[in-house]
Amino acid sequence: MSYLKDHGTEIVIGIVGAIGINHSHVIEMLGNRFGHYKYEVREIRLSKSISKLIGEDAPESKFSRSNFLIDSGNKLRVQYDDASILALAAVRDIYEWRKQEGEINDDGNVL
Repeated sequence: MSYLKDHGTEIVIGIVGAIGINHSHVIEMLGNRFGHYKYEVREIRLSKSISKLIGEDAPESKFSRSNFLIDSGNKLRVQYDDASILALAAVRDIYEWRKQEGEINDDGNVL
């Protein structure tokens, strides 16, 4: 059962930080806090969304990976002429997750 079904409310938070910052501690703290209120925390990494949209995996080395993701994100914004393309990719990931979990039907409606 999802929190959305049980309580009709949902919270989406984006964590953004400089390259090299360890976001996992912040995500863990938020997850623990929201868990007290029976929220399920799901992590969506825009780096994976960028790779899907570009159709190419990011390099393994941290420096090359960072440059690839920055350059690819910029190219996507130009290609789609839309500064919000990565936010839309995150929404698509949420949709796909809900569909896999059986929370929405094929028409995109919440069950």
